This record gives sequence, structure tokens and C-alpha cells, in this order.
Amino acid sequence: MGHTLVFKLRELPDHFTFYKEAAGGSLIVFEVTTMSGKVQYTGYCPLLLFGIWERKVSFKADASMLAPYRKEGFEVAQRFKRMLEERGL
Repeated sequence: MGHTLVFKLRELPDHFTFYKEAAGGSLIVFEVTTMSGKVQYTGYCPLLLFGIWERKVSFKADASMLAPYRKEGFEVAQRFKRMLEERGL
């Protein structure tokens, strides 16, 4: 029997919310906005524990085998950061 993951995403005002499916059906989320002409973003993996407790789990370069989505999120964030730097944003 498979597992069903449940997520709650709330879009923030003045932000664009992007998400990507990651390992094991988890999500990688980026909330992106501009402030003073610079792109700013927050990246995380959302979790809903016990169906009521919302958590935003940070990306991690050396995440354990139990949380490969955190490492994948870190790698995606690094690529996004490089792209912004190359474009001067």
C-alpha cells in the first residue's frame, strides 16, 4: 500500500510561489519576490505532521538518506542562485 503525502501551500502576497515534486512525492517550494530591484526568495520543503502541524523544512546539502528531498532542494536552490547571479539579479 502506498503512502499519501498531504501539503498545504499558502501563497504570500507580493510573492510568486513555485513548486516541484521531489523524491518520494515530497515538494520543493520557492517563494520569490523582488525588493529594491533585487530578487529575494525562500526555499523549503513543506510537511504536514499529524494532519495539523505545518512545518517548513530547510534544504540541506548533506541531508540523510531519510530526507533526500532536502538535498535535492539544496541543489535546485544552488542552480537558481547561480542563474540569478549570472543575470545580475
